[in-house]
Amino acid sequence: MINIKAGKQQRNMDDSGDYGKAQVLSLGQVNNIRQITPYGYFCSPPIDSTWIIFSLRNNPDDLTGYAHDFSKRMKDLQPGELGLANTETGAYIKLDKDGNINIYSPAGVNVNCNTANITAIDKITVNAKDAEITASDTITIDCPATSWTGDINLTGNIAVSSGDVTADGISLKTHVHGGVTTGGGNTGVPA
Repeated sequence: MINIKAGKQQRNMDDSGDYGKAQVLSLGQVNNIRQITPYGYFCSPPIDSTWIIFSLRNNPDDLTGYAHDFSKRMKDLQPGELGLANTETGAYIKLDKDGNINIYSPAGVNVNCNTANITAIDKITVNAKDAEITASDTITIDCPATSWTGDINLTGNIAVSSGDVTADGISLKTHVHGGVTTGGGNTGVPA
């Protein structure tokens, strides 16, 4: 016979041993309950989370359980959708019914790795108040055309341009100066 009951978490998790443990109130009694989770999934449920408690090997002193905060669960998931959420901060990852992966964070998203590759068949869009790319060596952009809107402030030199540079319709390679007499003088600015 399996004894299954529900309880409410009373204190924050104790994660110091082989298993995470929580003090859970059930049927007027507080017990230390070992937390079990699916493979690769780890969590620290907040106080007042609901626990489903059962005894292993039908031993009432060998209690284990699953915890969930039902009051703050992800709602309005469509059939087949999957979500992973931090109910305390509101951050989540949602795999939606259309095949999109949606990531939301009220703070930041940090990715740390040796190599990151992003391949988009159609388009990549970045919207930000400010954007910064920092590289310790070089940045390479390989595309048939690049369009910029706004000013470019450059510290340093443009070392190599294998093509032409045009400013306000004036070519750096083919512009000419009128009214110039051959001799040792200098020309005026491009016109």
